Formats: sequence, structure tokens, C-alpha cells
Amino acid sequence: QDYHFEFFLDGKQITNTMTAFYALYETGLVGDTGTFWTRDHEVIFRQVPGKRESDSYNERHLQYLDTDVQDHDSHQISDRAFDNLRLLEALYSVNETLSTLMPGAFLKPVPQNLFVNAKITTKLMRQLDEPLVVASSCVPYWCILMSRRFFFILPFEARHQFMQATSFGYSRSIALWNNRDNGGSSNNRRHSTTQHNSSYGRLQRQKVRVSRNHMLQNAVKVMESYGKGPHVLEIEYFGEVGIGLGPTLEFYSLISSEFTLKKLRMWRDENPSSESRHVTAPNGLFPVPMSLKMTETESGKFLLRMFEVLGIFVARALLDSRIIDIPFNPNFFRSVVEESCSAPSMLQERQLTLDALAQIAPEHANALKRVIELAETEDEKTKQESIANLYLDFTLPGFPEYELIEGGSDIAVSVDNVDLYIKRVIEVALREGIQRQISAFCDGFSKVFPVQALESFTAEELVMICSNREIDFSMPTLLGEVKAEHGYTSESVKFRWLLETLSQMDTNEKRSFLQFMTGSPNLPIGGLSVLTPPMTVVCKEPDQGYSADDYLPSVMTCANYLKLPPYSSIEVLKKQLKKAMSDGLGPFLLS
Repeated sequence: QDYHFEFFLDGKQITNTMTAFYALYETGLVGDTGTFWTRDHEVIFRQVPGKRESDSYNERHLQYLDTDVQDHDSHQISDRAFDNLRLLEALYSVNETLSTLMPGAFLKPVPQNLFVNAKITTKLMRQLDEPLVVASSCVPYWCILMSRRFFFILPFEARHQFMQATSFGYSRSIALWNNRDNGGSSNNRRHSTTQHNSSYGRLQRQKVRVSRNHMLQNAVKVMESYGKGPHVLEIEYFGEVGIGLGPTLEFYSLISSEFTLKKLRMWRDENPSSESRHVTAPNGLFPVPMSLKMTETESGKFLLRMFEVLGIFVARALLDSRIIDIPFNPNFFRSVVEESCSAPSMLQERQLTLDALAQIAPEHANALKRVIELAETEDEKTKQESIANLYLDFTLPGFPEYELIEGGSDIAVSVDNVDLYIKRVIEVALREGIQRQISAFCDGFSKVFPVQALESFTAEELVMICSNREIDFSMPTLLGEVKAEHGYTSESVKFRWLLETLSQMDTNEKRSFLQFMTGSPNLPIGGLSVLTPPMTVVCKEPDQGYSADDYLPSVMTCANYLKLPPYSSIEVLKKQLKKAMSDGLGPFLLS
């Protein structure tokens, strides 16, 4: 910490986090292809007192992203093209906020896919086909610009793959490139794990054993100790034989549930008096407001630590392609993206409005709407009496310990200060009261990979990534993606009974089946088609002297393997599968 090194190439300072090839690329030395690979390149370094400032690859692009006027020749974007992109950005912003800009209008937003540009998408994806570019973090500036600021012109799948290739580190970038080079189809999914053993970008695995008792405390220790490393994190449980993917996925599922416990007091609760252990948040989880004074208390410090661990947990799940189930409110991620930008664009800057408040606290928004209506009363005497009869003071509704202004608990809301009250309620609820929690989340997230990578997605897309997704168990999907082996074929009657049973399940039953089958109640992004290994059903023959109807189905979660007895009827299959789904949760034992 007392000193750091500075590096210079061809008289130009290069940053410590650059790869060797990227440094040469930046200084323009790559262009001389005739001698580039054969001659020596002299790098001069010197020792400098003091700690080095953070300078990650993603952070170096922020100045570029946050400035409207640029020398576009340096990143192959002409002034005209950049102006066209800014126009599209404005149109997209209007389209997204149409209901707020023109309330009550009959105009409807156009579908987002109309903004997608296939040619730019193809051009960007071609950059990921070049291993030297991926391995050297040498993606051109225009790619970062398109994926972050003008993300709406790229489909979700392209942005998600681009984030994986450019933000997850060398080993994962090469593993992703290997997978794409092999086609990335379902036929190659079985071999995807072998790609990690390539001499290029080998992924190291960190196995951690935890106890099922005190899961949240265990998760805090695991994330703080192992969550920030470049390895793949795998979880095992004391006293259980299960290893690999199944226990790991269940760990992420269980911890997702732990983060929604009422006793943590992290989130707004629409029904605090209910007997449920978990908060009630129909519109998604949003932080409880916390003042600067509260952060200095022990409980406040604990909450900030939990938000930091939550950031590590979410980033770790994205990095290792693990499935989590935390139903965030879209405004939570809007706050995260706004916090990650030093100068948010028009698409990244949140609007502090009554409509936004209604999305996180409907009852408080309705009450504030009534205050606004009274404040707009034309008769001054009626207005004064009506506001006085509300007996309001300058504390945040629902949180009397949070003063909107200094000494607010002793200041009554009157006709003279009602406008300030309305303004402060919205500001505190949507930004000021949650800023420290959001900062802690971003700090934790960036310990795994830069939180700026989330700028490539809308708030709704980030909610989808982190929580419930639609589970497609339609018959065509099941027939195409579920494999029948070892005693069954795709034409077997028992196999078809199973698929028919799955296709008739409601959402909760689908989630229970996936929890039983894979260890997680959700499918990965892309559904069954990207589940690795693919879901497979095999025949479980009964022992001599017993009937198949006497057995329950069993699973190997690490292989997504369902052992299904050849039941005598579909009714018996449904009964036994339902019992297995409820009784088969918990420890990982031999079956």
C-alpha cells in the first residue's frame, strides 16, 4: 500500500490493468503487422509512492460513456451516426415514459424490439468470435458504447452474452468463446464442462462446506471470504453426500429466501402484521429508508453490511450462472444503475414522481395524492383547515423516526410548507433514504465484477434475471428439451404421462418440481433449452417382489436426472410425483 508501479510503452503511460496486447493496441503498434509478432516491445516501469487508484477495464470506459460530445474518429463512430443514435435514444426514452409524459392519452408505447438493429447486433457479436480480442480485453470502444448507453438497439441475448464476455474475467471469457465456437447448441451442452479444462482459461473451483443450521450467517461468511475470487464457487453440506451442481443451486435458492426475512428489516413490508416469516412486497422488494443518523447505529451498520453481502451474492450468481430468486422492485435496479453512473444518461436517470412512489408504496402514494389534492384547493380557508386537520408533521409516512427536515417531528405541515413536505416525501422515499443501502450493494457487487456492466439492461430485465421467470412447460417444449434414456424413449407411454403431468402444472407446482429436480425453483435464462446438463428421465425398475407403484420418483440434482418408476397409470404417477416433490426436499442423500 506504500507504493505502486506505473508503466510506459513507446513513451505513453499505460494502465496497470491492461493486457499486453491491449496496451500495444492502444498505442497503435498493432498496425505494423509485418514485424509486430517478431520484434521486441520495450515496457518501462517505475515505482511511485502511494496507493494506486482503481483503474479497471470497465471503469476506463466510463468517461467515454458519460460524455455526449466526443472525438468520434477515435472509436469509429461518425458525428452523423452519433447524432442519429442520440435521436433514437430520445425516442426510446419518450416511448418508455409515455404514460408519465401524457397521462390519460390513448397512445400506446411501441414494442421494444422495433428499436433493435440486426446489422449492429451482428457486427458486435462478430467481435466476440475473435479469441485474441476477448482474451485481451480489447473490445473496441464502440461496442461498449452500444451495449451500455444505446443498449436498446441490441436484443437482450446479445447484451447478456456481451456482458459475460467482457466483464467476467479472462477464464470465463475464454470458456464462453469455446462454447460459442462449438456451436453452443443443446447437442453440445453435455460437453460444456469439458471446455473449462482447456489449457486456455481453465476455471478453478472453490468448494465450501456449510451447515444447514444458520444458513444466512453461513452465507455471509462464504460471500465475504470466497465470493470475491475468480474461481467457481461450489457448495456442499455437512453430513450429506451430495456434491456438485445440485447442492450449489439449492444453496443459492435457500439464501435468496433468507434475504427476504422480516427480521432483517431490509425491505418495505406491505403487511408487517402478518404471521409470515417473509416480507410482503407485491410490487417487489425495495429498501426501508434509512437516515444518516440511523447508519451510525449498530442496527444501521448491520443493514449496510447485509446490503453489501447481497451485492456480492447477486454478482456471484451472475458470474457463476447460478439461479437466484429475489423479487426486486424495478426501482431498486434503477437506483443501482443511477448509482453506478457518474453522469447518468436520459435513460439512466430516474424520475422522482408520485407514480414512481406508487410502485414501491401504493398506500403512502395514495395518501400523498390526497394531500396534493387538498393543496390545490382554490379556497384558501378550506385548504388551510383541510391540511391542518391531517395532523401531519415532517416525518416520512410509515417511518416516524425519519425526519424529512431537521427537527421535522416538531414541525407541523401547514398550507405554507405543504409543497416542501410533498417534495421531501418523494425525494427521501425514492432516493435520499435508500442511497446508502444502494451504495453498499454496489460496493459489494463491484468486488466480484464492475457494477457498471448492469447498465446494459433495463430495470425490468434485471428483475427478470434475479427472480421469477415464466416457466415454459408446454408439450412442444418438453418434447424437444427433455431426454428419455435407459429404459424409456420419447415414445414411451410412461414418459409421455410424465410430460403431460408437467404441462398441466400451475406456476407453484412447476417451481416445486424444479426445486425437487434441479435444486432451484427457477430455470436459467433461456429456459429448458439452456439447462445444463439437460433434463433427463430414466426408468427406475422395482426390486423383485415389489410393484413400481410402491416407489417414489427420485432425482440426481447434479445431473438433472429423474428416475421414474413405470407406474401402472397416470393417476398413480401424479400422486407419487406430488408426494416426492414435497417429501424429497432437504438433505442430499443417496437414492
